[in-house]
Amino acid sequence: MTSPVRYPAGPWPCEMRADMAAAYVDEPSVEAFLRGVRAGVYPKPTERPHKRAKWLRDSLRRAAIVEAEGEDDLAELI
Repeated sequence: MTSPVRYPAGPWPCEMRADMAAAYVDEPSVEAFLRGVRAGVYPKPTERPHKRAKWLRDSLRRAAIVEAEGEDDLAELI
């Protein structure tokens, strides 16, 4: 059984738990997102004592940009 992703009711928050971070990076499930974290595709969460792990929106955005740079250069398609 896979854990579903969760989308915010409003704008994307600055800090997100795994279910929302998975939705932010367009992963189909929390498990797929966490595999990406373990593989180094996505950043590790910020962890505070006695709190749940959370991912920073800016860190996820940077990871998405780096991953996109590995794809074909869109300028070549124009």
